[in-house]
Amino acid sequence: EKLYIPMMNKRVGAVRPIPLVIALAMFGCSVQGAYFASQLTPPRKAEVWFPSNHMLSDLSEFMGKNFYQPSYDNYAVISLFWGVQGFDDTTVDIYHPDSTTGMVRFDPAFDLSTATAQQAVLDTCQKLRTMKCVLAGCDNAGYDTLRYQSTMKSHACFLEDFRHWNGGTIPTGDAFEPRLLEFQQAGLESDYYDDLLGGDIDYAADIGFVDGKLRYVVIKIRSTMPREAPYSKGVEIQDMLREWNENALGEMPASLKSMKFVAEDIFRRYDLASELLSSLFSGCAIAAPMSFLVLILSTKNIIVAVYAVYAVASIVFCVLGFCKSAMNWDLGVGEAIAGVIVIGYSVDYVVHLAHIYCEARHHGAHTRADRAQFALRNMGSTVFAGAITTAGSGAIMFLCFFYFFFKMALLITVTIAYSFLFSLGFFMSMVWLIGPEGSFGDIPTPKFIERRLTSVIAGPSGGGHTEPSAPAVAQGPELVGSRDFNIAEYSAKVAKEGRLLPASMRAHLHGLRPIAAQIPAATPGGDGANASSLTPSSGERPPVVLSPCCGCA
Repeated sequence: EKLYIPMMNKRVGAVRPIPLVIALAMFGCSVQGAYFASQLTPPRKAEVWFPSNHMLSDLSEFMGKNFYQPSYDNYAVISLFWGVQGFDDTTVDIYHPDSTTGMVRFDPAFDLSTATAQQAVLDTCQKLRTMKCVLAGCDNAGYDTLRYQSTMKSHACFLEDFRHWNGGTIPTGDAFEPRLLEFQQAGLESDYYDDLLGGDIDYAADIGFVDGKLRYVVIKIRSTMPREAPYSKGVEIQDMLREWNENALGEMPASLKSMKFVAEDIFRRYDLASELLSSLFSGCAIAAPMSFLVLILSTKNIIVAVYAVYAVASIVFCVLGFCKSAMNWDLGVGEAIAGVIVIGYSVDYVVHLAHIYCEARHHGAHTRADRAQFALRNMGSTVFAGAITTAGSGAIMFLCFFYFFFKMALLITVTIAYSFLFSLGFFMSMVWLIGPEGSFGDIPTPKFIERRLTSVIAGPSGGGHTEPSAPAVAQGPELVGSRDFNIAEYSAKVAKEGRLLPASMRAHLHGLRPIAAQIPAATPGGDGANASSLTPSSGERPPVVLSPCCGCA
């Protein structure tokens, strides 16, 4: 109050240079924040969950240096399967997912006993084996296939193995399933596969007989997609396979229209990451109009609401831009989760200042400078204290080893810092320079709402009986400028007129001593008056200050 207000009020001619410089600086900050936020991309490398000095990182490094692991184990196995229509999750308890399981829904049209269906599966095995991949996620330097190239067998087609085992032919019709079941139960995987793919081949699981009937079948390849491929690279392969699968379905017979693909649990992780990123963007898209609506309802002033919502949007852009410009982070799972949580922090302080700026008009402040000072005196310390406590609570997580909590702590503290700067910097500078005065920009309340509010305040009436109205609260304009005001005399006058004494003055009645002060008007319709500017005479106890926002002393 002793530094900020005089600084903001200082004029050079007709211009207040300090608010102008602050507003332009914060505008530039929002522009650069939006630019760097637009540069954010999905993860370009595997996500890091532990710092380099964590014991799990040390263990992983120790295992890699001291224990042999074949290079092909670092690459995912991609599986294509037919016969599964979907998954019935109606019996799954979403609050206890581990305690209940759903049921697999098999395709009733699935049938592999025809020569057409068998040839379609064999053709798919050949296409999968030779599928090209020139994407960044395929680690296939020197060749361009999705399948891992090696002198060992890196593809598994059960129907080719069955044909070889059956002497070069595949039975059809009723003879097909009994003969295939006999092959499945023979357990000859080791005859066809070596170490590169052998551990992932199990005829009992890949040739799915359920209750004596063939329900599904699976073919596999060892791919060139690393198991730890980052989202941005791996999801391209997922999209490529999805497009290929949709095109291949058009050539499949009616009995094989249920073809699907998986890559261990990797694509499931990518789907989760996609949902988290989508929730971040949808959260921002919902937060912007909702913030504007809340600001309109709380301020009832379109100009103040526009200033405030720009500040809120700038905070979000600057926080996301900070992740890119200062930390060089990607928009990964951790950032998406933390980003959704901290969206709300960007709204809080601006809403309070915007609301109290508009409320100042009801307390005798009509010029933009007076209203800005009123807002700062009554809410500035609250905003400052809120910023300190919230940032302090978030900073505790800097002590955590789990890297996600470090990101959360940083995002919370950075969000609070930008919220503080844009609320007391940009927003207050804007209202100090070009804020609305008087009723300019106010949105009129519809008459039916006014009538409804009036009826609620007046209370019910009927049967010829009228409830007595509450005494009016004494207003303060007639006291402004008085230096020898006596509270006892004024209280007697107010009581004689049937009005209530403002609460901040009632608190001093026990003293019956004069208060030399400039007393602002009380809030219409309430019994509290803002007494932040009361200056007691020498020896007087300072008056009780009531918050116009919550009515608390």
